[in-house]
Amino acid sequence: MNRVEVIGRAKHLFRTYFSIFVLSVLGIALSACGARSGLNIDSFSAGSSTITLGTSTTLNAAFTGGVGSVKNLTTGVDVGIIASGTPITVSPPLGTTVYELTVTNNDETKTAQVSVTVVQVPGISSFTSDGDMTAGFDTANLTAVFSNGSGVISNDQDATTISVTSGTPVTVNPAVTTTYTLTVTNAAGTSVNSTSTVGDVTVTVYPAISASLVSSDIDNIITAGDSITLTPTFSGGTGTINNGVGTVTSGTPTASITPSITTTYTLTVTNAVGAFATAAVTVQVFPPSSALLVASDIDNKITVGDSITLTPIFANGTGVITND
Repeated sequence: MNRVEVIGRAKHLFRTYFSIFVLSVLGIALSACGARSGLNIDSFSAGSSTITLGTSTTLNAAFTGGVGSVKNLTTGVDVGIIASGTPITVSPPLGTTVYELTVTNNDETKTAQVSVTVVQVPGISSFTSDGDMTAGFDTANLTAVFSNGSGVISNDQDATTISVTSGTPVTVNPAVTTTYTLTVTNAAGTSVNSTSTVGDVTVTVYPAISASLVSSDIDNIITAGDSITLTPTFSGGTGTINNGVGTVTSGTPTASITPSITTTYTLTVTNAVGAFATAAVTVQVFPPSSALLVASDIDNKITVGDSITLTPIFANGTGVITND
């Protein structure tokens, strides 16, 4: 083999081995890049981002290409190893706690964070009303004292609810006896109600009260010494009439009444919670009438053609002279 052939063969071998070297280096580089690109965090979340003190939640991670661990950034304490797709349970203290997920392999590290807020347990101190009521006459006030949540009052008659502020009365006006329930719910959705704590509130509704009063004299005008009766008609309570009449029964006339002067009689109907209705009649009393007629002829005898005068003397009325 001559010198030229040796040189040509050497160049061919150099090119071949150089190409193999370059391809090997490139393959190693591509393999390394592929390993790094396989590390990824798809998600890191809490089962509930807000929970009630004393309860727990889960941390859920989805990742590839590495080993995952969780740390409590708020306290600096390691929570532990976490597997992709397998939740771990945590019970943080009151307030907001930040958790960090770290996923790492030999060449790369990635992180993600999630926060969990812990709120107080809701509580009810009292739930009261200011008393029972009468339909159409008054209303009732409900007062709720509670903490660590929002208050809502519901009732057993319909689906309506009332949002309330702790310590501030709200007015209700039910048509029938109604039981009210207070529910307090915190930001985590934990609820407590009055049924299981301080008790519900029942507002008893008494029927509406009605009252009317009439006298036996159609125009309520009598002469002194005359008598009348009064007839009360009422419902929803107990009836009494003033000016010495006393307790009465609806629909039953009173005993005879003989007022000596113009008098107003008032019927008052009162129920068990102090609601009332009234009706009144004023009876006008006039003095007895008196009348005297005097002729100008002393013995009231005259001759045909003679004239006389008549002098009327009367009181307490209008006079009219007639003849037969």
